[in-house]
Amino acid sequence: MDAETFLREFHDTNPGATPASFQDWTLSGDHRSSYDWLADVVVEAADGEVVLDLACGDGFLLEKMLGRPNPPGAVIGADLSGVQLKRARRRIKKRAAWHHGPAQTLKIPAGELGAVSCHLALMLMNPVEPVLDVVATGLLPGGVFCAVVPALIGRNAVAERIEASIWSHHPTVPAMGDPRTTSVEGLQALLAPRFARVQITPSALTKTATAATLWETFRRSYDSAALSAPDRAAVRQKICDTLGDEPVECAIGVLLIQAWTA
Repeated sequence: MDAETFLREFHDTNPGATPASFQDWTLSGDHRSSYDWLADVVVEAADGEVVLDLACGDGFLLEKMLGRPNPPGAVIGADLSGVQLKRARRRIKKRAAWHHGPAQTLKIPAGELGAVSCHLALMLMNPVEPVLDVVATGLLPGGVFCAVVPALIGRNAVAERIEASIWSHHPTVPAMGDPRTTSVEGLQALLAPRFARVQITPSALTKTATAATLWETFRRSYDSAALSAPDRAAVRQKICDTLGDEPVECAIGVLLIQAWTA
């Protein structure tokens, strides 16, 4: 199965999986969720102009933006999953336009957007260059592209143990995305030719909880989805046995991206 088909089928079957997993994880040293961080910086940057949310899912982030003071004048949600977009349309009942399909097929007029957001999805897009070209061209002068992507740096031993338990069962997941999108150096190489200024901040998403509760996040991952039901049950048991019954802190590395047009 190719990556695009895998992603579409996963999100058609598990709509809203990403916010369900990460809405209550907080950024280290910030205490906001990654969704709240994005909503705050994007709404401020957009200053009432149009906002595009790439891989908008079920509209969770767009709803947060529209609930902020001085919300976007209008929003555009783009997603590969028709099931997710159907949920987003029900959630966002006005001031919205929708694009169903790969981000590479987006067509945005030049200077249409005040800001663009993307939560834990840029690393899945391949090729990623056409997406960044559309974003950079579509932004107004001084507009900003804001994204959150995973990174190896910032991950702690608890996260490593959980992920090792999953991979010990050899999930079959297609290769997805461009590896440059998960490192500071790779992102700089992709963004610098297209934007006047780029800021990439390493951080981590953290949550303190029992192993059983942490598993609720990891069971919704692409890797877990590729396992059989018996293997997922075995992984859950192994994680609970390894980490014990007391709450532990789990940390997953992320990079916070802000890139401004001239």
